[in-house]
Amino acid sequence: MTILIVTNSYDPTADFVINQLKDKRIPHARLNTDKFLTDISYVYNLDNNSVEPNLKLTIEGVDLDLKMVKSVWVRRPEDPVPNSLITFPEAQRYCVIEANYLLKCIYALLDKAIWVSHPKSIAYANVKLHQLALARDLGFCVPKSMCTNDPEIARRFIEEVGEVV
Repeated sequence: MTILIVTNSYDPTADFVINQLKDKRIPHARLNTDKFLTDISYVYNLDNNSVEPNLKLTIEGVDLDLKMVKSVWVRRPEDPVPNSLITFPEAQRYCVIEANYLLKCIYALLDKAIWVSHPKSIAYANVKLHQLALARDLGFCVPKSMCTNDPEIARRFIEEVGEVV
């Protein structure tokens, strides 16, 4: 059993938790997403004879077989940073987009793991208009709210409610 911590290189909270895991000798691996394009290697294998796909990551010289990951904690992932030899902005953007796509594929391969803050859940929680309606439906007292790109409607709303956030 291995715990995978998905974060960034500069996350002191993850550092603290990892030190606790080390003290308790709990197997773990740290995936700093900002280093995904520079410091982490990966190999994905699939063929007609294999029972299931096989993905191995090498993080800081240590191989991690994703089949061994039983739980994942997503803390504060950041976009992967392209290799400094890639200087064209379009190429840099392409690398980041493709690396984020591959990270999503890795997360999908970990669908049987126990997740704390799955990226899909985080993304869904960031759908603020839905969250506001859900909070109201669950009985929370929510302020009168408006989302618009029409300046006149926004001005009338502000005049009606007074203080706005």
